[in-house]
Amino acid sequence: PGATVEDVITYLERVDPGWAPLALEVARQVFAGFSVGAASVEDRRRTNFAYFGALASDTRDHLRNTLATAAARLEDNRDEYCRRGTTEDFEWALHRVVVLQQAQQMYEAHLRSVADGLAVRALAMADNARWALSRLGDGARAVVLATSAHLARAPWTYSGSETEIPSIGMRLANWYGAGYVALSTTFGGGTFDPPNPVTGTTDIPAGAPDSLDRALAAAGGSRIRLLDLRGRTAPAPPSGWLAEPHPLRPMQNVASPPRYAFPEAFDAVVYVDQIRAARQLRRR
Repeated sequence: PGATVEDVITYLERVDPGWAPLALEVARQVFAGFSVGAASVEDRRRTNFAYFGALASDTRDHLRNTLATAAARLEDNRDEYCRRGTTEDFEWALHRVVVLQQAQQMYEAHLRSVADGLAVRALAMADNARWALSRLGDGARAVVLATSAHLARAPWTYSGSETEIPSIGMRLANWYGAGYVALSTTFGGGTFDPPNPVTGTTDIPAGAPDSLDRALAAAGGSRIRLLDLRGRTAPAPPSGWLAEPHPLRPMQNVASPPRYAFPEAFDAVVYVDQIRAARQLRRR
């Protein structure tokens, strides 16, 4: 967040000299306290959530008001700022303020519960994907890379919580209808490299006996397969077993992985026999 604040200040100093540093100094101070040098992603996440939770409530209120003021000033001066710079720079500056607001909303929701924080984060990711796609013009397409739990047209739950979290895929499907195509990835086995940041191990947990991963592994066939659940590229598979909820193999700290009636949650499933960390290909 600190780098994002500095980008906004740099832009406003250029198009509105003298206003930005004074108005955004509180945001600069708050986000300067976030850790960027922790040993691991998980350590950094824990440190930053603890840091934000320790902020005084009036500091968080001041930050919220400051970001709202910055967003309003940008919106109110859109035409003038675009004349003083470029429309491209303006759109990025405004969206960076929106991202800072999303960050505060996520951290504050996390103070209530982990599930609430994850729900706000998922909505922000969907909104940001929509913003990016809107900039490409009519008819544009994009590929969103995320875990299957995020991409499914179904909610998911975090370990230890029964609160359902609306997925990114649910929102994208609502906005784009049939234009949203959800793919899930499954695999027979593999390892993490480097180790999983949550478990600290290189082993990927085994899939449940009734998981789709195991079913596709037992079916045999090529090392890489595409299961078209909509029948767009090949006849759709029989719906009997697939219509019942089945889990996917958990990749991180999901003690109870989400269970899906796959034809409802996804358009297709990609199966890979073994997975590993990416390696640079040799040039021939």
